[in-house]
Amino acid sequence: MSFPPTRDPIEVNLWPGRVAQWSLSTQAGFTQNLLIKDADGNILVNASDSGTKYFAKTGTFMGGKNPHTVAISANGKPSDVQAASSAMVLGGKATSKTYLFASEDLGDGDYQDSFVTLTWFEFHG
Repeated sequence: MSFPPTRDPIEVNLWPGRVAQWSLSTQAGFTQNLLIKDADGNILVNASDSGTKYFAKTGTFMGGKNPHTVAISANGKPSDVQAASSAMVLGGKATSKTYLFASEDLGDGDYQDSFVTLTWFEFHG
């Protein structure tokens, strides 16, 4: 599933109480910021970096109340973000889902200034 480009935070549903992992890669001179919140406004991820760095920041968190929001900004200004998602299904049940986000901060249309992955898992261990 693809989402049209937007400067607004993107709503995604994660499995509440299950582990989600995330990564932030950057290819930009401007500082790129990733902010993920749950429906109650709790900040689950607040990470930033700049330069050309792959998997510059990574981590995990427990999914909270849906919907979660993902926002990417550059130097404090919202970036244009394209997003897509894909699920892995086993026996008719989703076992994981990955969201991909690519941002554009200056309007040159390359959508490579930051790249974020966000994956949740149905099962632990």
